[in-house]
Amino acid sequence: MKTVMNSAMLFISAALFAGTALSQVSNISSDNLVQYGKDQAFWVADVTCADDSIRVIQRKTDGNEWCGKAVEGFCDITKEGTAKKICGPEYTSSLSLLQATKQAQDNAAQAEQRAKRAEQERAEQRQLANERIEQQRIEREQQAAAAAPLKKQITIEEELIQIEQDKLNLRRQELELQRRAVEIQALLDNSE
Repeated sequence: MKTVMNSAMLFISAALFAGTALSQVSNISSDNLVQYGKDQAFWVADVTCADDSIRVIQRKTDGNEWCGKAVEGFCDITKEGTAKKICGPEYTSSLSLLQATKQAQDNAAQAEQRAKRAEQERAEQRQLANERIEQQRIEREQQAAAAAPLKKQITIEEELIQIEQDKLNLRRQELELQRRAVEIQALLDNSE
């Protein structure tokens, strides 16, 4: 009698546990065949959990276990068993961790993309600045080259002006010498 009572209590406990686990699952959709690649076909079903979240379970067409699609390791022979597992807190926790990890990876990838774009923009700005500096250098050289003949012409004209001034000075000295010669001659003529 005691064995029967223990068995009955065990059965009631198992039924209550199963009822609690099943209460986490609201609905399991019918199976759909999904082809992911040439050699990968799966039977897929949507599971609606008690919290209204929808999760996906799948089974390879040649396999015998249904597994949660998003997080590995939550498998069972039956759809119902797998549905209980993926609506449970352990799967929810694993899914949250997976999503947080993916979000962190996405954020890191976005930050890396922003850093690459910023570096690329800085490189483009440096290149534009170098091109402007080079263009200014070329313009200065062209201006200097264009100014060289003019500078040479000015130098020649300055030298010509100096020569003319020297000629005028020499002519003035000549006239001064002639005037003195006339004065000396006049003194000589008067003294005779």
